[in-house]
Amino acid sequence: MTGPAWTVRWAAPELLDGYLPGLASDIWALGWICWEAITGNFPFDKENDVAVVLRITKGDLPTVENDDQFCDDPIT
Repeated sequence: MTGPAWTVRWAAPELLDGYLPGLASDIWALGWICWEAITGNFPFDKENDVAVVLRITKGDLPTVENDDQFCDDPIT
């Protein structure tokens, strides 16, 4: 295999800066999986990979546009 073993939209900022993956980058990716599960959207779904890299390295993360799937009631 050549190249990185990660996908840009789920990549932690430190991976984009050339550091090796570790627990922190795994937790970052898990957070985006949770984002997908809750919002039903891919992270940065309206942007190309170059724009995604720029936003992640700047700390410019997406906001929740549709929170219909959030639940105000506790799970019983």
